[in-house]
Amino acid sequence: MFYFNTHFFLYIFIFIWSFLPYKMSGQTKTSDILGDNKNIAVPFQYVQGFIIVDVLVNYIFPMKFIVDTGAEHTIILDRTFVDILQIPLDKEIKVVGSDVSREILAWVVRGIPFQFMEGMKTHHDFIVLDEDVMDLGSITGVKIDGILGSEFLKNFIVEINFKKSVMFLHAQNEKNHKWDKYQSLPLVTHSNKPYLKTFVDVKGSGLKELLLLIDTGASLSLLVHTESDSLHLLPEHILKGVLGRGLGGDVLGYSGKISEFTIGQDTFEQVVSSFQALDSMYLAEETIIRDGIIGNYILDHFHLVFHFPENRLLFKKNSKKKISFRYDKSGLIIYAFGPRLNQYYIHHVIDGSPAHEAGLISGDIIRKIGFWPVRYYTLDRIHQKMTKENKEVKIEVQRNNKKIVTKIKLRDLYNF
Repeated sequence: MFYFNTHFFLYIFIFIWSFLPYKMSGQTKTSDILGDNKNIAVPFQYVQGFIIVDVLVNYIFPMKFIVDTGAEHTIILDRTFVDILQIPLDKEIKVVGSDVSREILAWVVRGIPFQFMEGMKTHHDFIVLDEDVMDLGSITGVKIDGILGSEFLKNFIVEINFKKSVMFLHAQNEKNHKWDKYQSLPLVTHSNKPYLKTFVDVKGSGLKELLLLIDTGASLSLLVHTESDSLHLLPEHILKGVLGRGLGGDVLGYSGKISEFTIGQDTFEQVVSSFQALDSMYLAEETIIRDGIIGNYILDHFHLVFHFPENRLLFKKNSKKKISFRYDKSGLIIYAFGPRLNQYYIHHVIDGSPAHEAGLISGDIIRKIGFWPVRYYTLDRIHQKMTKENKEVKIEVQRNNKKIVTKIKLRDLYNF
C-alpha cells in the first residue's frame, strides 16, 4: 500500500549548527548491540511515511525513534528525561532550522545506556534538544521521542524490509548470498550520510544526473533543489505551499509531477515531487553537495540494504507489478493533537483545492469523517480516505463553537 499523506510533503528540516571538535561516540562500541549475533531484527511502524522503532533508553525509558539516514546525529527531542535522571550535559551546542529563523540550545550527553527491545545493551552519545520544538507527534499521530541518525546506523549493514515492517542490523562483515541478486549502486558518503547519483527528467526535456540524499527520515517521494529564479524549469502545473516543518516553522516550496525518475534499472513516471529554492535554506556544507532528496515514498517500493562498509546501496523492487502512486486529493494538511494524538485539526488548506471549495479553513477541528467520529481514525487512515479520485467525502468540523458539515469531492490537483 503506497500513498502520499499530503500534497506538500513533510520533511524534518533540522541541521546541527556547531563545530564538534571531537567524534560523537559512546563509551562502548555501538556494534556491541548485536552481542554474539550476526544480526538482530528490529520491528518498526511505518506511519505517515516515517520508519518508527521502539528503543529502551537508560534501561527504563521506552521511547520511539524515527530511523533517519538523512540526519547525521542521534537526537533526543526533549531534555526532560535527562533532567529527571540528572544525567550530566557534556557540551552546549546550537541547533538551527533550514531557514535560519530560529536557533535553540542543545547538549551533547555521553554514554547513555541504549538498546532495542531485541538487542543487547550498549552505550551511545546523544544530542538532546533543550525543548521539543519539532512536535513530530502532530505530523505522525504517534509520540516521537528521538531521531536515530546515520552516525549510529553506519556501524552496521542496514537492511530495511518495508513489506514486513522490519529492519535488520547486520554485522559489518556479514555475507548474504541473496543480496547477490539485488541491484547495486555506489554510494557517496558525506558526514556519514548516504548519497546516490540518479537521473531525473523534470518536464520532459531530458534526463539529468543528480546527486540525491537517500533520506529515510523524509516523508516524501522526491525533492529537487532549484534556484529562486528557475520556476520556468519546473513542471507546467505546480502548487505552492508547505513542504515541511523546521525549527522556525513551516518551510515553503512548490509541488508538481515530474516526467521521469530513474534509479538503477527502475523508472518511475509522473511522480508528485517537491521543489525548494536553495537560497531559502540553511546552506550548510552537507546541503551544498546535494541536488535533492529521495524519500520514503520512493524507497518503500524496494527491499533496501545500506551496505555502509562497502559504500553501496543494494535494492530489489518489492513487486513486479507496475506501481501507481496514491496521494491526497483533498488539499488538506491535517495534524493530530491531544494527549493520545487522536484528535485532528486542519493545519493548512491549498487554495483552489476541493477542501477550499468546500469552505474548510485552517484551524477547523475535525469531529467526524463520514458517519464515524475521528477518534476511530488514525492520521494514516484519514489520508487513505483522501486518495480516491472523484470520491465524495463527508466531513464535520468545529469552528468557533459552531458545527459545520460539508462534502469534499476529491480530484487530482495536478491535472489542471
